[in-house]
Amino acid sequence: MKRVGLLILIMLVLSAVLYAQAITITLYTETSGSVVSSEADVNTSAWFRSTESTPGLSGGSWLVAGDYTGEVSRFTDGKDVIRIYGGPNNISRNRGIAIHIGNSPTDSSGCVVIAGRQIGGAMYTLFSVLEKNYGFEGKKFTIHVIDNRSPVISFVGTWIGVDNNYTWIFSGSNYTLLQNGVNCEKGTFSVNSNKTKFTQNGTHYWSNGTWLSYTGGGLVSDLSILSNNRFRIIGNNGEPYSETYEKR
Repeated sequence: MKRVGLLILIMLVLSAVLYAQAITITLYTETSGSVVSSEADVNTSAWFRSTESTPGLSGGSWLVAGDYTGEVSRFTDGKDVIRIYGGPNNISRNRGIAIHIGNSPTDSSGCVVIAGRQIGGAMYTLFSVLEKNYGFEGKKFTIHVIDNRSPVISFVGTWIGVDNNYTWIFSGSNYTLLQNGVNCEKGTFSVNSNKTKFTQNGTHYWSNGTWLSYTGGGLVSDLSILSNNRFRIIGNNGEPYSETYEKR
C-alpha cells in the first residue's frame, strides 16, 4: 500500500513538472522573437512592439526575463489569447499583455503576436492544446521569457542618481549636472560607438546663482548600459566613483 501511495505521489510530481513550463518566449530585438511550446508542438516567429510609446502599453511595464503566469483566455473583442501576467515586474492580469494572432509588429499594441490563421495556424494549435490541457481560464501554467535583446538607450531627458545625489539633464550633446537639486556643472558629453565609454567636457560651473565658464577637460568614465532606462558610470577623478542613474 505504501508503494502504491509513493507511485501516485511520483506521478503527481511528474505531472506537475510536465506542465510547469508550457511556453517559452525569446526576445531577439525590440520587435521580434519566437514562441516555443513543446507541449503544443509549436515553434514559431513572434513580433511585438515593446517601447514605452506603444499605444497599448501606455508607459507601463512590459516583459523582462523571468517566469510569468500563463492562462488560456479571450479578450472582450472575442480574440483567442494566452494571457501573460505576474512575473518579476508583477504585471497585473488586466494589463492586457497576451499572445495572439498577428503577422508583424504593426499588429501588436503591446502583445506578442504569432503568425497563422484562426483555424489551422500556430496560434490555433497553441490555444487548442493548452485549452485542452488546462481549461479555458482554468489551471495556470508557466510562461518563461528569455531576453536576448541588447538594451536600447537614448541619452535624453532627466536621469536621477539611484545611489548618489546627482542628476543629469541631457539635451542633444549638452548636459546640466545638478547636486541635491541645485545646478552644479554644465557642458557637453559623448558616448563611444559601442557604448562602453562616457566622456563629459565641463564648460561652466555654478557659483552664487551664476554660470561661470571654465575648461574642465574630458573626464572619461567606463559606461555600463543596464537597461533602456538605467546606466552606470565608473571611474576615478581624484577618488574612485561608481554611480548608477535611472531615467525619470
